[in-house]
Amino acid sequence: MGSVDDNSSDEFHSLVSELPNLPIVIEHFAGGGEGAAFPQNGPGPQAPYTKLKRALELANYPNTFIKVHGLAELTNRPSALPVRYDLEFYDEVSPIVHMIRDAFGSKRIMWGSDYPPVSQREGYRNALRGILEHPAFDSQEDREWVMGKTALSLFKFDD
Repeated sequence: MGSVDDNSSDEFHSLVSELPNLPIVIEHFAGGGEGAAFPQNGPGPQAPYTKLKRALELANYPNTFIKVHGLAELTNRPSALPVRYDLEFYDEVSPIVHMIRDAFGSKRIMWGSDYPPVSQREGYRNALRGILEHPAFDSQEDREWVMGKTALSLFKFDD
């Protein structure tokens, strides 16, 4: 796990280029934006996402994969969420998820629950819904890859 500063650094890109046979999983949206973690009710990532764009260049290496998870990590949010809320809550992260999908493609993206921290943010159910219902993954095939096939292809679990 690294920050967007780590994932966008020339040093990390150089390291990844030197290890073409090592599968590398980039965590937490590659750091998500221009800062590390965003405090509750604090500023979320802002365009033009310069460091994130550089971090997403890691997709040029076929041995890299990326995890997406609870979208509330990337957004301003109220201190308490209602039991049911509309996914418009996530509109401001839509460009980030689309950028990740465009860079990596659904076959190199995997969902992670971000448990236990997610239970103190939007909750597990809403974190799952946020990705399953995100317009970046608009086909059943995309959702199948993100929700399991990518992990199965990478980790090669035996029956």
